[in-house]
Amino acid sequence: MKVYRQRNPKKLFETLSNEKRDSNTEAYVSARPTIEILNKIVDVHPHLKRLYCPPSLYLQVGKHTFTRARDAGIEILGGPFPAGRPNKYNEKDVNRILSRWKAGMPAKRISKELGIPLRTVYFYINESKG
Repeated sequence: MKVYRQRNPKKLFETLSNEKRDSNTEAYVSARPTIEILNKIVDVHPHLKRLYCPPSLYLQVGKHTFTRARDAGIEILGGPFPAGRPNKYNEKDVNRILSRWKAGMPAKRISKELGIPLRTVYFYINESKG
């Protein structure tokens, strides 16, 4: 899969203009796919079958772009890269917070002992309550 991480369409077009034609069947673009972007990517990747974009931008893709892609035999999909910032605290940290909370320790003390911001401690406590 060929990955294009330019969100700015002008920079994306520059990058695509410098690419050589190849036989990739999948591509990922971090910009919202438009008909112009789709056409430019198809010029570089004539055998394209799937075009991925971020899930949040997938919801903004226009009907005409989907129609153009379908007519060309291309499927536009959201993903496969995870969106958003990764979690700072792992499952072990969260379990330590929750086990101390369930044992009756105050959130302020949990925060101080583990070196985790009080707001974050409350976030995980409230999240566990459902």
